Amino acid sequence: AARELEEETPYRAQSVRLLHTFYTAPGFCDEKMYLYLAEGITPTSTRKPDQDEFVETVLLSRQAVREAIINNQIQDGKTLVGLQYWLLNSK
Repeated sequence: AARELEEETPYRAQSVRLLHTFYTAPGFCDEKMYLYLAEGITPTSTRKPDQDEFVETVLLSRQAVREAIINNQIQDGKTLVGLQYWLLNSK
């Protein structure tokens, strides 16, 4: 998780901990997702995405995240799970 964060964003985490695991589509497939919380974030990553990955980091405020969810602008299930956790558990 720490390596993926560094590869796909300009950020590095001081610590990363597993919060939850969940299945993306129980009864349909056995894909299991892992939700991690990265803390102590700094914009110091020097890693780059793989050549076949095209990644754009987008920073949103809590209010912008709420609005994007309400307006159905975020439709990816794993992203919704992570953002809902963040909205409910962060200060």
